[in-house]
Amino acid sequence: MAPEENNNPNPAGKMEQFPEELKAKAREFFKRGEEVAYAQNFDYAIELYLDGLSFWPEAVEEGHNPLRNISLRRNASGGKSSGLADGSKYKKSSGKHPKDALLKAEYLLSKDPGNVSHMQGVIKGAADSGYKETTLWMGAILFDAIRQKDKPSFKTIVFLCDAHSQVEAYSKALQICQYALTIKPNDTAMQDRMRDLSAQATLERGNYDGDSDFRDSIKDRDEQDRLHASDNLVKTEDALADSMARAQAEYEENPTIPGKVLQLCYRSGEYGKERTTRI
Repeated sequence: MAPEENNNPNPAGKMEQFPEELKAKAREFFKRGEEVAYAQNFDYAIELYLDGLSFWPEAVEEGHNPLRNISLRRNASGGKSSGLADGSKYKKSSGKHPKDALLKAEYLLSKDPGNVSHMQGVIKGAADSGYKETTLWMGAILFDAIRQKDKPSFKTIVFLCDAHSQVEAYSKALQICQYALTIKPNDTAMQDRMRDLSAQATLERGNYDGDSDFRDSIKDRDEQDRLHASDNLVKTEDALADSMARAQAEYEENPTIPGKVLQLCYRSGEYGKERTTRI
C-alpha cells in the first residue's frame, strides 16, 4: 500500500534524498506494475506505478518513464481520459501538498497523455517539491509539445522557464528563454531575464556559484595545472632518457671516437666531470 496522502511532505525548493529502503519499496510496486501492464491491465498498472512513485518520486528511469510508456500504450489501445466515475485515490486527492499535486497530475496525464495542462501540473508539483530530475523529465516532454504547435503559448513557455529556474536548472531555463524570444523578440522582460539566466548558467557550468564552490573550482583548476605540469615533466624526462640511451648505444659502437664520448657526456649532464677525461 502507498503512503497516506500528505505524509511527510517535502518543503518547496528543498532537494530531497531518498533512502534505499524507500527505493526498494518503490521497486516492488514498479515490478508488479510492469507485470500487470504486460497483461494489458493498464489502469491497474498506472495505479501501481504511482504507488511506487509515492515512495520515490524522483525515479525517472524506473518509474516515470515506464509509466509514461504505459499511458501511451493505453491511449493507443483506445483508453479514455479520466471521467466522473473514476474513483482513483489519486484523482480524489486534494493535491494540497506539492508531492500529492504531482501524483494527482501524473495520474490525470496517464489517462490523457497529450494534455498540456496536466503536464504543467506534474512540473509544478515536482518543482515545488524540489524534485529536479522529475522537473527536467516532464519539462523536456512539455517543451517538445510546445515546439510542435503552430502557435506556441508564450505563457506556457514562461511557466516552463520559471520551473527550471526554480530547481536551479539554469542552462535549460536559458534555452527555453531563448526560444521564447524567437516568438516575442521585443519582449523586454524576457530580454532582461535572458541576461540574468546567462550569468546564472555560466556559474552553473563553472561550478562556482558561491564562495566555497569558487574556492573548490580554483582548487580543481590548480590541480589540473599541477597534473599538466607533471605530465610535461614526465614527457621531458622520458625524452631525455631516450636521448641518453641512443647516445650510449652510439658510444658503445664507437667508443674511441671523441665526438661520441662528448655527445654522451652532454646528454647525461656529466660534461666537465671525470667521464670527459676519456676524450
